[in-house]
Amino acid sequence: TVQGDAHLELEASGSLRKNLATRPEKYLAKVEPHNVTIEFRGAPGPLGIASGTIIAQPSLIRLDRVSVRATGGTADVNGDLRIGNAGVGTRGLRIAMHQMPIDRWMASLVDPDDFSATGNMGGEVVVTGDLQNGLLANGKLTLSDGKVQLGFLRSPILVHPAIVTVRDHTLVVAMPAAELEKSPIDFNITVADLRTPSIRIDANLQKLDVEVMKFVRLPWMPPSPTHPPNIPITGHVEAHEANLESFPMKNAKTDFKFIRGDWSVDRSEERR
Repeated sequence: TVQGDAHLELEASGSLRKNLATRPEKYLAKVEPHNVTIEFRGAPGPLGIASGTIIAQPSLIRLDRVSVRATGGTADVNGDLRIGNAGVGTRGLRIAMHQMPIDRWMASLVDPDDFSATGNMGGEVVVTGDLQNGLLANGKLTLSDGKVQLGFLRSPILVHPAIVTVRDHTLVVAMPAAELEKSPIDFNITVADLRTPSIRIDANLQKLDVEVMKFVRLPWMPPSPTHPPNIPITGHVEAHEANLESFPMKNAKTDFKFIRGDWSVDRSEERR
């Protein structure tokens, strides 16, 4: 649904056919929205367009300094959307986000039991490509003072901040100087190729209760649901101090895997 006020300038030429709604063969529409609200089915909330200019032609939509309000945050959008045989594509759509709450958007994209996050996101991403050949995103987003909860961890990671870097088909989430159960942690997530996604996790902690990873349990302890995403996961963990139940450890290292529904924990391979 769309409601609100906008200034419209339209030039068009073509034929109007009886009982048949047709788009003019040629047209140029210039729209300047003033507090327009758009709601999409499935979106976490309405989008408010406060300013900017939208120019529409038969094969092109140009967004010029369009300011969008959504779920408490704002975004500035600049660029072109091109309409062709491959569907909608772009040579460069720049999206700059400011204090965008991430929790409601994440909940609409992934199962919160698998992955969830809270906090405000800011940064800039440039999208290129088309739906047929694939879209590419390049840019950096920052989640400031929030929480990240992975489905296989007992507690959330407190981030100060989390930095999301997107380069074509690669996604990296860096959480330096984060905190897990009151212990400092450096935590990195890498998806090498978003077209065939798999997750690589590297973590370095000061102190680790090994059972914070819910897939690790002593033989006499009942298993815990882990809720991992349905893609392969590999990881490497190092801790200056660690404990498993009442068993203390120093300089603990381990590798773990999640493949086709099964977890495994292995002796850590030495790294150069």
